[in-house]
Amino acid sequence: MTISKDKAALDALCRRAPFDRLTPDQLLWLAGHLQPREYLRGEALLLPGAQAQTLFFIVSGMVQLEAMGKNSEDDRVLAELVEGESFPLEALQEERPVFSIFRARTDVRCLELPIEDFRELCRISAPFNEFCQQRAAAFLEQSRRIYHAHFAADATSTHLASPLRGLIRGTPASCAPGESMAAVLQRMEQDGLHLLAVVDAGGKPLGTFSLGDLLKAHNAGRTGPGTTVAEVMSADHIAMPAEALGFEAALLMAERGLSHVLVMDGGRLAAVVAERALFALQSVGISRLAVEIRNAKEESRLISCAADIHLLAHNMLGQGVAAHQLTRIVSTLNDRLTERVIELELARHDIGDIDFCWIALGSEGRLEQTLCTDQDNGIIFAAAEGDDVERQRGRLLPFARAVNATLNECGFPLCSGGIMAGNPQWCLSADEWQKKFATWLRLPEPEALLNASIFFDLRPLWGDTRLAGDLLAWLAAGADSNSRFLHLMSENAMQRQPPIGFFRDFVVDKGGEHPDTIDLKLSGITIFVDAARILGLANGVSHSNTESRLRMAAQRAGLNKAEVDAWVDAFHFMQTLRLRHQHGLTSRGEAAHNRIDPYALNQLDRKFFLEALRQAGLLQKRVSMSFGARM
Repeated sequence: MTISKDKAALDALCRRAPFDRLTPDQLLWLAGHLQPREYLRGEALLLPGAQAQTLFFIVSGMVQLEAMGKNSEDDRVLAELVEGESFPLEALQEERPVFSIFRARTDVRCLELPIEDFRELCRISAPFNEFCQQRAAAFLEQSRRIYHAHFAADATSTHLASPLRGLIRGTPASCAPGESMAAVLQRMEQDGLHLLAVVDAGGKPLGTFSLGDLLKAHNAGRTGPGTTVAEVMSADHIAMPAEALGFEAALLMAERGLSHVLVMDGGRLAAVVAERALFALQSVGISRLAVEIRNAKEESRLISCAADIHLLAHNMLGQGVAAHQLTRIVSTLNDRLTERVIELELARHDIGDIDFCWIALGSEGRLEQTLCTDQDNGIIFAAAEGDDVERQRGRLLPFARAVNATLNECGFPLCSGGIMAGNPQWCLSADEWQKKFATWLRLPEPEALLNASIFFDLRPLWGDTRLAGDLLAWLAAGADSNSRFLHLMSENAMQRQPPIGFFRDFVVDKGGEHPDTIDLKLSGITIFVDAARILGLANGVSHSNTESRLRMAAQRAGLNKAEVDAWVDAFHFMQTLRLRHQHGLTSRGEAAHNRIDPYALNQLDRKFFLEALRQAGLLQKRVSMSFGARM
């Protein structure tokens, strides 16, 4: 009996995505090809290893996905599918076997569409085909929202992920530049304010006035009975549109060392937002920390600031701050700390006549530092024709080694592979760097491919950034035109496969210090990082950040946005899982590492982790197709 004879089931189908987007003619065609079928509780609809041959649409009841080889139901159940859901779309699209047991948890009634008819429906209906393609992306987006709510459920919410407009409350705290300082101080005392925005007649900010500005002016002898606000105010301020995210405001505060941001709406001041309004829970302030780093005069103060950065990261993580926001803020503060170390060491070394740029590499270069990270850095210095390059290097090396040593004292361990500015191999002139990269591109041997995974993530941190910019521009052009290098990089990246078994379960490492675990960094995050690097190089993207590489490369290559969104969400989920894991270890006084037992995760996390690993595999497949690499 076809579904056309079952009007109730047909009506139910028409109300569900993606069938609700079919035309009447397409629905009529579908009604002639669907077959109803019923399954008893406990009956298996699909078994692992079976080639996907049918699309199932659940009319009533519940179907659960079960992992193989697990004893308890909590460990075994990966997901539950209910009325209105379809499966196994991904397996049908990829023309592969299913990896789980699909079992009727209750009595289940389904509508079934054979694979030949599934393919025909994809051909004749663009909306249906689009739904199938975006299914995984939609799942990841929903997972991201659920996961964030799940993780932050017990924490006071923050405003980092929301537009600043949500913090606009009434009339902004402001004054005119011509007002007397005495009158403004009286108003601040009455209203309990520590800072006012100074605005012109049109509501445009000119600066800010705080008690700190008053103290500075008084100490400089610039105050008197008739002093106006304009004479003592600070012109340094941050003005951002109301549509900007709280995260962006927090990042600018960290970079500039300011404690407030001025929110603009329609060209006028709409609010003065303090840092504490962005963070509901925080014992260490971003702006205060940035100021302390900038003003540090000795190594002991910087060591204390480094500890505060670590504490800040744990506080933010405990509030449910998103991984990409947290890693950007932590990396930015680490940048400020490194810059201050460099400045202090410059005062002790006579190298002011050498034009150079300190570069960040690896995770620091990508702005993706987590709670435990070592040093990866180098130096590019300018050398004109006739200059004694070895002499310049000899003068720079003691300075670089002193910086490396101080960073080590601040909690950034020395790189075990020696990839640091204090190593003569990585303290090079601009020409030497270009020749080294050219050799790697021309002769991509295993060591060259390994170096590419670190050095191609370079980012200028301090000094003459043009040196790094010129090298990056040259590198982007050179890598883009070298198909053999990209092919071998892709082949190398394919050596590390997502740890998913044939039966849609996790493949764990059995030996080592942490048996029955998966290395989140090497077997998950690195897959995304490597693929993004290859796509970025192939499309002339100079950005080193993984998300930026994926999005910019996809735009230039014309890739599907939903597909890219799924990759980015999966990458961020793994980063969040990694940060949570490290946070839990250090909170218990244990050494932080990246190994995790996937079966110790709760059911929600396991489900998302499996899907994130699947997305890693799909990204690898995209790279393999683009560059002819073997998987």
